[in-house]
Amino acid sequence: GAPSAQNASPTEDHFSRLYLAAFLRAADLGGMNYWSNQITNEGQSYQRVGGTIFSLSVVTAIYPAGMSDQAFVEAIYSNVFGRASDAEGLNYWMNELASLRNTYSAQGSGNAAFEARGQLVMNMINAGLGTAPGTPGKAYIDNRYAAALYAIERQRVLGREISPATLRSISDTVSADAATLQTAKPA
Repeated sequence: GAPSAQNASPTEDHFSRLYLAAFLRAADLGGMNYWSNQITNEGQSYQRVGGTIFSLSVVTAIYPAGMSDQAFVEAIYSNVFGRASDAEGLNYWMNELASLRNTYSAQGSGNAAFEARGQLVMNMINAGLGTAPGTPGKAYIDNRYAAALYAIERQRVLGREISPATLRSISDTVSADAATLQTAKPA
């Protein structure tokens, strides 16, 4: 089955998933706490915070604002699932992205395009984690998600933050091969 969220709160679990797509790494404790606080104490919605994250310059360096829906969905397939898209999946998620953007625009969001990107990656990750073992991309997202949850837990246990650069370099070593997850944990 999918990795368990061990000691992570639902908000931490959410941001562990979102960080894998947006920042291509596990969350740093300070960033995780900041975004979690936006939800739990500042009354922000996951939709709005996801949009804010996807509009950050560090994220638009990976996913430029003017990137086509097709290029964005293909980038998520590559970055989050470690594989190329298939025609059926690509079309499905492109339609989903357009639908989310239209819904958020109709709701009056001033950040609908980025909010749609944030929600789409969550939908894609949740779908990927829920697929059967052996599904293309499943082991890749499972291992990276397990490593992300482990990184948050270790930062909390050690009482110190791991730098975003270190988290990115460790995350970059985790693939569909289960051995890469075991190698990443001590790092």
